[in-house]
Amino acid sequence: MNCSICGGRLKRDNDLYVCENCGHKQHLASFFEEAEVFICYVENDEYGRRTKDSIIAQEIYNRLKDNNIKCFYQRAFESASERENNKNVNETAIQKSKVIIVLATSNHNFKKLLDSYTEYFCGKTIIPVYSGLNAADIPEALGALQAMDYDIIGAVDTLTKSILQLLGRENEINISRLVNSTFKKRRKIAILSITSLLAMAIAAAAYFTFCTPYVLKSKKYSYAEKLVSEGKYVEAIEIYSVVDDYKNSKNELQSIYNKYDGYYMNEEQTICLFLNIDRNHNSEIKLIKASEDGNISFDTNVQIDGSFVTFDFKDTNNTAGTGSIKLSDEGVQLNAKTTDTSDFSIGEINILFKFENKSDSPIVSSFSANDITGWLKNMITDGELKKKGYELTLKTINDDNLIYVCGKYNEDYDYYTVKDTTVDVMIFNRDISKEDIIGNLEPGNKIIFGVYAPAKLVIPDRIGQLTQPFIENDILFVPNKIFYELDRRIPYTGIFSSINIQNPSSIDESYASITDDTPVGIISKTVGKKNWENIIKYQFINPIVYNVAKQKYGDSFMKMDTEVTLYIENETDSDFLVSYYLKEKKLAVFYRIKKTDGTVTFVSECPYVQEDKTIVNENAEPRLHMIQDTQP
Repeated sequence: MNCSICGGRLKRDNDLYVCENCGHKQHLASFFEEAEVFICYVENDEYGRRTKDSIIAQEIYNRLKDNNIKCFYQRAFESASERENNKNVNETAIQKSKVIIVLATSNHNFKKLLDSYTEYFCGKTIIPVYSGLNAADIPEALGALQAMDYDIIGAVDTLTKSILQLLGRENEINISRLVNSTFKKRRKIAILSITSLLAMAIAAAAYFTFCTPYVLKSKKYSYAEKLVSEGKYVEAIEIYSVVDDYKNSKNELQSIYNKYDGYYMNEEQTICLFLNIDRNHNSEIKLIKASEDGNISFDTNVQIDGSFVTFDFKDTNNTAGTGSIKLSDEGVQLNAKTTDTSDFSIGEINILFKFENKSDSPIVSSFSANDITGWLKNMITDGELKKKGYELTLKTINDDNLIYVCGKYNEDYDYYTVKDTTVDVMIFNRDISKEDIIGNLEPGNKIIFGVYAPAKLVIPDRIGQLTQPFIENDILFVPNKIFYELDRRIPYTGIFSSINIQNPSSIDESYASITDDTPVGIISKTVGKKNWENIIKYQFINPIVYNVAKQKYGDSFMKMDTEVTLYIENETDSDFLVSYYLKEKKLAVFYRIKKTDGTVTFVSECPYVQEDKTIVNENAEPRLHMIQDTQP
């Protein structure tokens, strides 16, 4: 740019241009108040290198300028050090212009331009210009416009003529042809000179390196391998994308993408991201955000271009939002934003999820052990669980393997997995807390009465201890790896079913202690008094007392349910007092069991009287009157 007074060279000073010759000062914006055409493009790539887009934009700018079309091209008026403070200049130029050229050489760059400039498009004539793409690759927002393929011979001439027509200057088209002819002559001379030099350079390169396109690709391929070994994944992605038809480039690129696949959690354990990029570069993106009001989430599928992808989404509150994923050498940068910014919304998220916070298995920490026990204590329904942002996936089980539950098969309940977690729930179609397990139950809401979850989530403080059931705050926990592996071999064994008592001496030591992934059955006292008593008998008392009692009473105690009858005599906050009636020995045996650790204490034993071949009634008090001698 030159001084409008003397034609001297201008020097930028903040928002002013000062002539080095005459000292005349002109405000920066004044140069663009009469702008007719604005070229928007991406100047630098992610590594700060000048883009092909910028080179094409400069050619178009020079052609339009030669035809006296007032055009704004960012690189033409500012140096690299001035580009950070160009927002006001850009806004002035684009607001004044009548025509906006949207130029890009990739779908990613098109989307980047739309994000930056769409708000200025209203009332303007928009001309998309693309290179190295198919028309189908242009974003849908520009799809309805007449786009121009820069790679077609004469495209810039056609573009110039079209703009002159749009500006009402059709009479200048013949002059434009003359200018273009002169431009072409100058260009031919330049091209001939450059071509001669280039031919010499290529010949020399061929002489020394036997250079062919194949050899050039091999060097890029080798360099990409080196970058991967140095942990510079993003730069390697760009190279493998360029030479994707060479050797094993596609597989190498996919192996890099695989490094980013998995589950990520932020440091506060409130936001979980799942990312998976398949061989077709389709990105599956899921996000869960936890709050006091529950979970809110979204998921989407979108094609990734290199190391960057933008997307639109709707969360589980049906709120629209936009986002982007950028792969870095450290992990995954996520940006997401919705119009709703309340606490119970996605709001605005800008997080770098690092590789060290990635897991290949679903992350269950988006809810806590207290959340899970709360589901049971509050008898939460499946509808209420979904409102908290959780999704449920129905599990199917072979009917031949179904256990006998509640006097029926599984017609009373469904078995679900909480999506993207290792937590399973038993959702009953009836409110079983109102009547006994065995009997006719009236239909009601679907209520969660049983949960299966890994030990690392629900009982992390007991990892390494024996797989022994225990009770805390009226919640029964059954670390059930023994039963799951050696007995029924189906996940919900041990919550409601009767378990065949296993002989601990026959159990392999690898199953004798709780591990991170030991499945734990969880049930609450809210199932109802009778149901709770039955479950406690078979899931807590019998497995614990069995080993102690069999050593004292031998075979007599092994005839459970036929010759031995169990009763719960009393329950306190910390203990159970139970009695076993051994028919064969006509003996009543009493034990005290501590709820929190299953400690068994022998209380006493005494003979009992059998009346009319009826052992006992259901109530403990009449039964105790039948005991001879001492009572416990």
